[in-house]
Amino acid sequence: MLLCGAVLAVSAGMFTSCDDDDDYDTRISVLETALADLQAQINKALTVGASITNVAEENGTYVLTLSDGQVITIKPGNGGAGGGSDVTVTITDSEAVITINGTPYTLPLGSAVNSLIYSPEYADGEVLIADNTGAVVQFLARPALDNIDGAEFTIAESHELKSRVMGEENFKVSAAELKDGMVNLTVICINGDLAGQKHAAAVQMKYRGAVIGSNYFTIAVADDFSFSSEAIDANITVKGGTKLADGETYTVGVEPLALSNGEVDFAQMFENVPAGVEYRVASASKQPNGMAAEKRDMLAASLNKTTGKFDFIERPGTTFNVTAARAGEEASGFRVDVVKDEVTIAKTYVTVTDPFEGVNIGFGELQSQHMEYGVAKMDGDNHIEGDPLHLHKGENKLSLAEIMISGQLAIGHGDAWKFVEKLNNYSNDVVSVVGKNFVVDEEAAKYCKHSAGIKWFNMQTSVLSSNRRNWGMSEDEMKAIAGGECNGEIIGGWDGISGEDMAKYGISITPDGFIQTTAEFPGWGLRVGMGVEFEYDYGKLPISDGCLAYVFFGRRSLDEGVTDPAAR
Repeated sequence: MLLCGAVLAVSAGMFTSCDDDDDYDTRISVLETALADLQAQINKALTVGASITNVAEENGTYVLTLSDGQVITIKPGNGGAGGGSDVTVTITDSEAVITINGTPYTLPLGSAVNSLIYSPEYADGEVLIADNTGAVVQFLARPALDNIDGAEFTIAESHELKSRVMGEENFKVSAAELKDGMVNLTVICINGDLAGQKHAAAVQMKYRGAVIGSNYFTIAVADDFSFSSEAIDANITVKGGTKLADGETYTVGVEPLALSNGEVDFAQMFENVPAGVEYRVASASKQPNGMAAEKRDMLAASLNKTTGKFDFIERPGTTFNVTAARAGEEASGFRVDVVKDEVTIAKTYVTVTDPFEGVNIGFGELQSQHMEYGVAKMDGDNHIEGDPLHLHKGENKLSLAEIMISGQLAIGHGDAWKFVEKLNNYSNDVVSVVGKNFVVDEEAAKYCKHSAGIKWFNMQTSVLSSNRRNWGMSEDEMKAIAGGECNGEIIGGWDGISGEDMAKYGISITPDGFIQTTAEFPGWGLRVGMGVEFEYDYGKLPISDGCLAYVFFGRRSLDEGVTDPAAR
């Protein structure tokens, strides 16, 4: 039996103009969900140490098969999604680097040859767990192993016929040895509710940087099997914690800065703890509803089971606090347990206060002004039409912040120049404009250990037909070359182009605020609508509400010979 994962296709991009708000919001929600799903798949692979066993690429779409059974399909692209959606894939000889909104995720390329093959001991092929000592399960390793020093074994997945849950909640590998060429694993049951049930299970082995998955085998749990996974020790207390109504569970608040900086130590937080315990993030089913359950694997990978020290392996993006816990629970946050011999003897919910809750740093009025990139000119105190500039065919990289803050504009429509003045004076306790860019306050920056701080994103990029004033030829001659009207307006069907189109034609808005093009860029005229936000470890604060501004590139000038795309 094969262990199969979900297949996700991501095509990030904008689909409508800003006028169609309802449809726009719906599509944004769908895109954000798709990106979150992609990140969840990658995070799961990183957490379990999965490697890539096969890479298939066709027409820019990558299909990655992982050693833990997941199959991830990625269509790189760029587009708006409130928080942006820039997705790229780079494959090398040893790894695949998947970059999402500027954050790289690296997965190693492993060997698909390595395998663990279950070797049944009895005719019925079943593994019987009769008591808490568990049962020894034999596996044939291919290629053969000379030792298993440093190998880690877990139950990758298990399920009963009528239900499916992650295997670590039901079974655990408690011991491993290599004997006569066979990998012998002692598997124990850690769920007392499974008496009399049969489960299919698969083992995962992390060894020398590779992840090897076994085929499925059947575990039969004896009818009289019993196991209590929880026996709370009343002597254990939580420093600074408060007991909930059940009299057994604590809740404790931690400083967000301490949690971000890896300064939280659960071995110090739990008092009167006996020797030989582990500190574990409780399983997803035992977490409060919300992000704690969704991000449980990331939380678990951030906690050192032995030392109790906690250090985020990546940006959490949430405080994990929810207003409605699971039925019968009072707590929010995420749950951490003290475990001894697979029995939970103490537990607490960890809550974090959002350091920027209720803070408003929005730009306010004068957003979404239209302006044209170029050299500004003045007549006394008045702005007059300056010299237009454009993006050239191929590679370009220009700072959007610098263009607007410095007033590198040939024409400012509407209240564009008032917007520039207000932009130069933008300042608050979190973010201010200093020089030619947004700068995060020193205190606020402390909460950005795993975050971008200032993050730009595409809201709506459109292709327009340039006036081509610099071509020095008749209108009919220009139209013949351009293949269109040369009227400076957006071309039909190219208003708010998709992420797929942006990737295809080498156009992107980078998280650090650049309009960037690659060798694939045809040199078209563009109208770029961008957004910007303050991203910190536990959330984000919008600076722009929708589009901060629209900047035209090449509305009145263009490289000679550029042909516009046909309307669609």
